[in-house]
Amino acid sequence: MHAFVDESKRPGRYLMCAVLVAPAHLTEVRRSLAGLCLPRQRRLHLNKERDPRRRLILDRIAALPVRAVIFSRPGPATQARRACLRAMTAELIARRVIRLVIEPADGYGPPDRRAILDELRAHGQPTTLVYEHVPVHLEPILWAADAVAWGYGAGGDWRRRIQRLIETEPEKRETRAATVR
Repeated sequence: MHAFVDESKRPGRYLMCAVLVAPAHLTEVRRSLAGLCLPRQRRLHLNKERDPRRRLILDRIAALPVRAVIFSRPGPATQARRACLRAMTAELIARRVIRLVIEPADGYGPPDRRAILDELRAHGQPTTLVYEHVPVHLEPILWAADAVAWGYGAGGDWRRRIQRLIETEPEKRETRAATVR
């Protein structure tokens, strides 16, 4: 599997979404997402779309052969991002993901690298995951991560449209299950 990661900041909450795609589906998913761009549009970004386009984009993404895992933390973005990256890296190792692609964010390159490498080392697997920052306009699957993170964070009907793709962070599911018992 390959993982493509983007974030969404909500009041008091930081969300990170990893969209997972099997290598056999990479071309199909990229082509489908690129086909959603309007003339003169370099990329999809749900913050800049109107509601009818948002619905169309989320519905099309929900029909693609992808999965998404959401990681969420409260607090300042820098610390929350690091915590999400560490949790996400541990999950990607467990899922045997071989490639991780993240949109470069100003100032986050070195801290991202440290968080990912720290987690890989902590699991005794410093070379199992190829990691790279790729400009968002060059990798359409990053657009899906942006859209899913946005829809999940927006909640309501937006989240419902992509719900079939989403798994919440595994450790959070276990904590909730233990609390319910």
